[in-house]
Amino acid sequence: MPSDDVVDEINRWSREFCERIVAQLEIVERARQQLGEACNESNSNAALRDIRARAHHLAGSGGIFGFPEVSEAAAPLEEFIDAIVDRGATISEAQGEDLDHLIETLRNACSRAVVVASDPA
Repeated sequence: MPSDDVVDEINRWSREFCERIVAQLEIVERARQQLGEACNESNSNAALRDIRARAHHLAGSGGIFGFPEVSEAAAPLEEFIDAIVDRGATISEAQGEDLDHLIETLRNACSRAVVVASDPA
């Protein structure tokens, strides 16, 4: 069984990760709002790149810090944006709805992770 010091350190890392995922999620939501307000393709692409970068980060780091559900929610969001960007297309209304659903799924996973990290008992 790990010592109390090791358990405390792991719990601290989990809490710090959760602080970062909250910040990452805020960036995703801001970029999504900017995407809806984008007046040209360049702004739209920048917002999509921001969302993709945050999703990529969360997909990779969620499992490392003990939150695989964050990774599982972020990976489809990253793949969805990759498919749009790879086609060089702008986002359609239907894709916007799909994007909102994927972001909501990520938001829920992040919220659950924050609850778990704040009560490691």
